[in-house]
Amino acid sequence: RYLYLITLVIMVQIRRATLKDLFAMQSCNLWCLPENYTFKYYYYHYLSWPHLLYVAEDSNNKIVGYVLAKTEEDGEGEDSSEIHGHITSLSVLRSHRKLGIAQKLMEATHRDMLNIYGASYVSLHVRVSNRAALGLYEGKLKYDKSDVEEKYYADGEDAYNMKKYLKPKQENAQATTTTTKAGSQQKEALTEKGEDQQQKQNEQKEAEQQANQQAQQQAQQQQQQQQQQQEEEKEGGDEDEGKGQNKKKKKKKK
Repeated sequence: RYLYLITLVIMVQIRRATLKDLFAMQSCNLWCLPENYTFKYYYYHYLSWPHLLYVAEDSNNKIVGYVLAKTEEDGEGEDSSEIHGHITSLSVLRSHRKLGIAQKLMEATHRDMLNIYGASYVSLHVRVSNRAALGLYEGKLKYDKSDVEEKYYADGEDAYNMKKYLKPKQENAQATTTTTKAGSQQKEALTEKGEDQQQKQNEQKEAEQQANQQAQQQAQQQQQQQQQQQEEEKEGGDEDEGKGQNKKKKKKKK
């Protein structure tokens, strides 16, 4: 019996899920859990968080377990700076339970939550009556109960909201403070940049106005000069005509 168990553990492979695994994951869910999801829900997770979906595959290429997870952000708007993971669903076929498969699936997604997405902690919901799952989460994976959500499940059963910190709390606080400071500095930089741009725009407008004024003054001066030249030319023409008329009068007298 023990040799059989050891052989099963060795021959089960924990790997990241692919698109082809989604139907098998859904089938595993239907066999094991009362909370079922549509294929679109699995596909949505795969498209959004492909690094957080893991499966357990046996030597016959059969999916015997899976974990479905995602990431979320705390708060809303500008305050949503802390990222955390959430376990949507964990399932292992009855024939392959008590072999450590669920623990390995969880540890794999925990690792990627931290290393790839930078999640500070991970949360999940579990039925208050599910002692086997509570033993896994509290005993082996070191989750803590944070509160109870009444009538969380469709049949009216309550759920424990559980949480596990992937980073030390002090590091989380420092990361949040650093993020807040970085956000403030970025806002200040953007404000200064905006003020500089506004100042440059104002200076450009003033320069353009001055250039327009100078151009108008030059145009007026040119017009005045042209008018003076035209007047002088007219006066010169009148004088020439007067001289010509005087010459004609003198000839007639003679």
